[in-house]
Amino acid sequence: MSYILEALKKSDQQRQRGATPTLPTSPVAIAAPKQPIFLYYGLLAAAVLADSVTRELESVLGNSESRMEESFDETGLLEYEQYTRPATYRGRDVPQVLLNGNHGEIERWRLKRRIINTAKVRPDLFARIPLTKEMETLHDETTKETEQ
Repeated sequence: MSYILEALKKSDQQRQRGATPTLPTSPVAIAAPKQPIFLYYGLLAAAVLADSVTRELESVLGNSESRMEESFDETGLLEYEQYTRPATYRGRDVPQVLLNGNHGEIERWRLKRRIINTAKVRPDLFARIPLTKEMETLHDETTKETEQ
């Protein structure tokens, strides 16, 4: 952890001296579980690294199951959309399924949204994911819905 703090301190000192380069000179590559992430400038890279490391520490997230539902879990799918209150915000409604209290339907909706998001945003990643029967069914439903 001390190397993260040192990177943050050094980056902050450079920024205060006005030594922030106008063009990045070399990227920092962070090996994520499924894909590399390239970041320029030390402060952002250090913040991402600090966040990634601290999320692995017990009691940081408050709910031990939260980390298991994030992107790049064992399924390899991207995360579903997150909503909060109020139920309507700036003209956008929270999907009704999330408000009905049926936990089975909510889990199905979340998995379906993960499939949709991954196939849309990262088709290369989606093509490599071994789909379960439930995932295949949801993907087929999604494909039929978009064709109509």
